[in-house]
Amino acid sequence: MRQLLARGAAAPALVCIPSFLAGSGPHQFARLARELGRERQVSALRLPGMRASDDLPATWAAAIESLAASVASELERGPVALIGYSAGGAIAHAVARRIEDDGGELAGVAMIDTYSPEEHDLNRLVLTDALGQILSRDNALTPVDDHGLVSMGGYVRIYPEREAEPITAPTLNLRATVTLSSFGEVAPVPDWQHRGPAEYIEADHFSIIEDRVAETAAHLRRWLDSLSGH
Repeated sequence: MRQLLARGAAAPALVCIPSFLAGSGPHQFARLARELGRERQVSALRLPGMRASDDLPATWAAAIESLAASVASELERGPVALIGYSAGGAIAHAVARRIEDDGGELAGVAMIDTYSPEEHDLNRLVLTDALGQILSRDNALTPVDDHGLVSMGGYVRIYPEREAEPITAPTLNLRATVTLSSFGEVAPVPDWQHRGPAEYIEADHFSIIEDRVAETAAHLRRWLDSLSGH
């Protein structure tokens, strides 16, 4: 479930978590790993059920438990920070909550252009908007197949089960300056998920981890250094 992308040695190690949007997966973090991998170990998780041979999780708690187990095994080797992209930021936050409930401690949780409003209808609009953009881009980095669409539907069904529970780990909210058109004026990330100010990158929802990834990595690097007291 965890794919190693880079072997840097500095702490904390980074574990990246993708969205459940069709076409998403560990491959989306390859460019970020090239930027940060000379310094830190970078790995990425595949969400349970996203492979054609895997069963979709029946509940949100089951999905988070599976992911938290993978992160916990990495925590046994040293400090870990989570990086979630898109809806993966909400997943990363939930994984952190589960790890903290089990007595673990994370160095931090970074959310890259995450949209996780508490209104479920708005979440569906955001996902529909993002999927439409993926299909129109025809980009090799976000390949969409039938299983990806089915898996996305499964996660959309269980996503409303997530609970509004804050975490103690430090958080970072990185945002693209170009917002998804369907979103409107609601705050993309609720206060209980991130209490500090957002940091902005001149990018859209996709270029923030593609063409503009060097700037995204620079923001992450400064944040990670601050966690380490550098």
